[in-house]
Amino acid sequence: MDITLQVRTIDLVSKFLKHDFDGLPHYGYTVQKPAFLHYLPENASTHFPRSTPEKEGLSSFAVKKFVDILDKNNRSHGIHSLIIMKNSKVISENFWAPYKPNIPHMLYSLSKTFTGTAIGMLMDEGLLLLDEKICDIFRDELPRQSLFFSNDLKDMTVRHLLTMTSGSRFNELGSVLDGDWIKMFLESSLKFEPGEEFDYNSLNTYMLSAIVVKRSGMSLSEFLRIRLFEPLGIASYTWEKCPKGIEKGGWGLSLTLEDAMKLGDLYLNKGVFDGKRILSEKFIKTATINHAPEIKDERKHGYGYQLWIGEKHGAYHFNGAFGQYVIVIPKFNAVIGIYSGNVNLFSQNDLLAEIYALFEGSTMTALPEGVFVEESLKENEKTHNELLALSNSLRVLDTFGTNRENRLRSYECECSVSEEGFEIFADSVNNKEYRLTKNTTSFFPLTLQAVHNNFSLGCDMVSFKKDADSLSISIYEHIERNTLTVKANGGFAYSCVAHKGEKQLVGTRGVWSDDGKTLFILCSFIETPDTRIIKITLEDDGTISMVFDEIPTVDGALSILLKLVGLSERALFKGLIQSNRDKDMPSVIRSFTIPTAVGIEIKNNTDTVDI
Repeated sequence: MDITLQVRTIDLVSKFLKHDFDGLPHYGYTVQKPAFLHYLPENASTHFPRSTPEKEGLSSFAVKKFVDILDKNNRSHGIHSLIIMKNSKVISENFWAPYKPNIPHMLYSLSKTFTGTAIGMLMDEGLLLLDEKICDIFRDELPRQSLFFSNDLKDMTVRHLLTMTSGSRFNELGSVLDGDWIKMFLESSLKFEPGEEFDYNSLNTYMLSAIVVKRSGMSLSEFLRIRLFEPLGIASYTWEKCPKGIEKGGWGLSLTLEDAMKLGDLYLNKGVFDGKRILSEKFIKTATINHAPEIKDERKHGYGYQLWIGEKHGAYHFNGAFGQYVIVIPKFNAVIGIYSGNVNLFSQNDLLAEIYALFEGSTMTALPEGVFVEESLKENEKTHNELLALSNSLRVLDTFGTNRENRLRSYECECSVSEEGFEIFADSVNNKEYRLTKNTTSFFPLTLQAVHNNFSLGCDMVSFKKDADSLSISIYEHIERNTLTVKANGGFAYSCVAHKGEKQLVGTRGVWSDDGKTLFILCSFIETPDTRIIKITLEDDGTISMVFDEIPTVDGALSILLKLVGLSERALFKGLIQSNRDKDMPSVIRSFTIPTAVGIEIKNNTDTVDI
């Protein structure tokens, strides 16, 4: 990692840890997400025909076992949604409540494959060549002073951007430090000569997005709307933009899971969708083979054009941070879509192995010429109904209580949805307001704040109001208030929350201790991978204590960022200690990743006198 960028990285993380958001980013905050996307009715969000596993050569028993395994291990997988398709038909669809099939979800780097597809379309239309040089495409943007222009850049081509072999040092972190991303990319020094090594960098994809604008005269979204989104029936989408108004390309797209899988189906069928040619077979054939020099870590199987190459069966993956996947397995004519909220890569759990195992048990027969045909199985109505019942009963883990993997660290609690426990807690706080001690938290998860540069100065106050069958909890941050509803029966309540104009849909539920002393709130931001967890405890002195946690965890998200920019956690921690000698950095880090606050009851002075 470049020493200058390393120093800037440590300085940036130090500011985060100290809650010093002044000037981050220096180009200011703009709302990245529309107030609401165009949400389709749930029954109108489907496109692909529905079938049974047996008709497509799998047993309902095998699929049920697969879904059951994922559900039982969902503390590590953190899966929100799962759709299994075979032969371009949906054979199993699973949404863990409160997540819904018609609500678009942030894709993170899964967005890259859509940008790569746009480049393929430019090539198909004769508007771009793979070996065109970046300095020729952006001739008007090249720095005038040669002092800032790397001679190595003259050899960088579109191919190098597509295959993550450009060598540019301007990466995801740099995008927070400067608002002119094209300028910074062109001025950046290189780690190596283009094409020599593989170095995953989302700003390569951003430059591809900028190339679409250059060559088509349209934004990336408009270009794809005409050529991809409308032909594939994708109506509900949004794509975040850089400070200059260009789609980020490497991240920022939101789609429903079935809409994201349409791109997988398009690739599986070699560029044809619903009988219509959308993308050339030549591009897809080239895009889905390895073009990267040796990759030494868990992604060793290779990288194509803005997608990852799988281990076997001709598979390839469109991957996004925190567990967003579209997996294409040509041998089995299958596409699997998964949305999640975790910090694990495929290599860090057995998810991909379970997926392969599911299909390796299918009934496939090889013909002499090497072509595989599918044999249907006899329908098993009883087992298929059991699969449907399982799919309809799924919900995200409570993530609190006993028998869990230390998610809430040290605060264990016997939890339930007992009527008595709810009544005790709700009656204790009903119509009360509490002023919170100084804290570094927000109702919005910190990871979501960081991604959208939408930072909070902390929560100020919390108030409670009991209704017949629920408890309303209002959390105040500066001049904003967000209210959550916890149902007495432990069910989910949906609402819209906001911070500085960014609106998010959430699904909230609570559980509580039987003695009514502790309430745990699980608030899923259902358009994102993020979940806010809040623990509220009634203390003996009349105060309340609040602990704020989140999934994916802040420390896990930070590890992903450091991996992307090539800085080890050890080097970061050493740098933080050196630059903050007056601070107890372990304590600062703990308060940053799991913020706490004490609530002191506000005295309601309503006495009246007769004069």
